[in-house]
Amino acid sequence: MKKILIILASLLVVLGAAAFVTVPYAISSAKYGEAETMFAEGDYRGALAGFQAIEDFRDAKDKIQELTKHVIPYAEAETMLAEGKFEKAIAAFEKLGSYNNSPEKILEAKYALADTYFKSADYNKAINAFEELGSYNNSPEKILEVKYVLAGTYFKGGDYSKAISAFEELGDYNNSPVKILEVKYALAGTYFKGGDYSKAISAFEELGSYSDSPVKVLEVKYELADEYFKNADYAAAENIFIELTKQNYRDSSERSDETARHIKYNDAAATLKRNDFTGAYDKFKALGNFLDCENKLIEVDEAYWKQTLAQKTMTGYDTYMKFAGAKHTSEAKAEYERLYGIEQKSKATTAYNAAVNTKTIPALNNFILEWGSSPYIDDLTERANKWIASIRADGTLSAEILNNPNSATQSMIDAFTRDYPGHKDEAKILALNKGELLALVQSGTVTVSVVGDSIDFTTVKLTNKSSRDVTVTIPVGLYFAASSGTVQNMTVRASKTVTIRANGSTSVNVATACMNINRNIPNSNDAFSVYSLDKNSKLARVMALLEEKGASYAVTQAAVWIVTDNPNEYDLLNTLVYVGGGRAINENDLAQAREIVRLAG
Repeated sequence: MKKILIILASLLVVLGAAAFVTVPYAISSAKYGEAETMFAEGDYRGALAGFQAIEDFRDAKDKIQELTKHVIPYAEAETMLAEGKFEKAIAAFEKLGSYNNSPEKILEAKYALADTYFKSADYNKAINAFEELGSYNNSPEKILEVKYVLAGTYFKGGDYSKAISAFEELGDYNNSPVKILEVKYALAGTYFKGGDYSKAISAFEELGSYSDSPVKVLEVKYELADEYFKNADYAAAENIFIELTKQNYRDSSERSDETARHIKYNDAAATLKRNDFTGAYDKFKALGNFLDCENKLIEVDEAYWKQTLAQKTMTGYDTYMKFAGAKHTSEAKAEYERLYGIEQKSKATTAYNAAVNTKTIPALNNFILEWGSSPYIDDLTERANKWIASIRADGTLSAEILNNPNSATQSMIDAFTRDYPGHKDEAKILALNKGELLALVQSGTVTVSVVGDSIDFTTVKLTNKSSRDVTVTIPVGLYFAASSGTVQNMTVRASKTVTIRANGSTSVNVATACMNINRNIPNSNDAFSVYSLDKNSKLARVMALLEEKGASYAVTQAAVWIVTDNPNEYDLLNTLVYVGGGRAINENDLAQAREIVRLAG
């Protein structure tokens, strides 16, 4: 019984222990099931709390780890994604690594974020975000779409340079090429409105035929030319107006002409500023009544006259009087004549003093010739004539030559005759150098010796005793008297002139006629003396007439014998015969000789 009691007691203990163990397990199992249910239903936080309450039951620890490390963060990331908290979702999914479809969820979140940037007009972030996605979904197309919208935004915002760059980067996307032209056109228009005409022209020209760009080019150029015109840059304006005239644009032809007149006006003004009064006057005159050109003509004349008065020169007054616009001609003429008189008197006085200082007649004559009729020289001409008269009467000027004639050189005589023409001793001095034989012999300048030669020629030897060349004339009418009474005297029938070098000698054959029909013919052994026929003698008159008539030797010889010997006709015809026979004087010669003798009287 006791054993039974013990067994029963043991059984009760076992049953109590079993009951103690079975009740908690059931509770944990129930809680596990509840946590499982919450997990399945997506109540991950509730599931986590349930599993944490039975942490040591079955695989609750594993469940807790899975929930805390993956499930809950994933669910929260999905919630953030669904709520549009894309950046947080991306960060959450990135922490999950490769869990579930986290990599795909990251791309989805990034795409959504990029699209959010796009929709909120944060285009650069959108572009960067879509580019980061690579080929995911339609990201490449989205990039083009965003860039197109961004380019349009630049365009609308007036940032044309960025818009052009953005549209160009898009290539052929959508209507980007057309948009580029549209933006460039707008940019050109902005340049135009802003007054940057040069850039506007370049921009419109670059657009070619787009829209009304060719017309805009002309319009901008016209405005640019007008601006140049308003700023007085007429040369630049004219170049453009000329170009536009070729295009028949508006009133460019008239504007070109107007601009050209302004250029000419400025040129005339610049010419006046240079004191080129003639040039300025002509240029203003050519412009007619343009601007104040008529007043400018008066201004030019007054400026020219002012300068002329300041210069106070004959040249200045003379030049002014030749000026087309001169209004002060009478005043200029009066001043010119006054200065001219002063100048002429000064020049005349200087010329007179210079002529007097030379102490030569030609210099004084030249002064009289140049200034004699001038009204500005007072008594200078009279004084010059007195000087000439005193020089011509001054014997001291010729004394050196006349006192020592043979020592006088040719240069001395030339100088005297050059410097003192009309001097009282001029003839004497000229006779030393040039004259008839007997005069030169008598002055001692020349010595002479004469010897016979033939019945019609006589040899004359001349010696120059001076230090200069001497020209000797042996005249018709000179006669040579033979030293022998049996030899014929001879008379010169043709003048002979010969020049003898200084201190030199020369011999000449002189054409002569026999004066004695019955005497012997002279030869080289016969000497003669030289004499001059009396000019009033019949023979002298006959010889002069024979020379005048150019008579032949036969006529001359017959005439001489008629005067000197008066022979009969037979002797006249037969005394002279040629060697070999034949008479030298015939009847005709004799008749001519008698006529000349008769005419001589």
